Amino acid sequence: MKFPIFILFAATAWTAALNAQGASPFPSASPTPAAVADSAPAASATPASEAPAELYNLDYDEDKDVFSSPGTKTPFNGPVISHGDNGKVELIGTLKNGQSEGHWVEFYEDGTKSSEGDYKDNAEVGPWKFWYENGVLNSEGSYVNGLVEGAWKTSYEDGKPESEGSYTAGKREGAWKKFDEKTGALSNVKYKDGELIP
Repeated sequence: MKFPIFILFAATAWTAALNAQGASPFPSASPTPAAVADSAPAASATPASEAPAELYNLDYDEDKDVFSSPGTKTPFNGPVISHGDNGKVELIGTLKNGQSEGHWVEFYEDGTKSSEGDYKDNAEVGPWKFWYENGVLNSEGSYVNGLVEGAWKTSYEDGKPESEGSYTAGKREGAWKKFDEKTGALSNVKYKDGELIP
């Protein structure tokens, strides 16, 4: 399952891993109630009778990649929430037929937003954003059926630009700009099918 593993990684670790593969940095705690409302309108609009279920209290079938209501084989439908060991919110989202659907938001332990975007049929779709723990935007771009697609931008932890370019079906493609972390010097490189062209 994508998100149970996904939420365990900090954005920086995920960035490094995906950069090594030529993919985009996709790669938790309790925000204030206002922050939750701002970042997850679907969850905040949920009627009291549909309070979010604790995600990890649900049964999970790893083979089918489906969460079910406890003690049943019935895939869970509805809003979910997860709390860290410190009792603070680490993620909020929605399940449809036991899989991730709609808007999801994840948080670091101090309540800083870690990532935000949408799922459809258990795959990332549309615009996504990822932040460093200091609140600086790490990366942003879009997904199609779980694969990074189109223009992506990444930044260093101090907010300075790191790279800009495009993906096709999850692989870097065409011209990319890379900026030196210390000097900011620009390098222009090219990729084909995810491979750097010498």
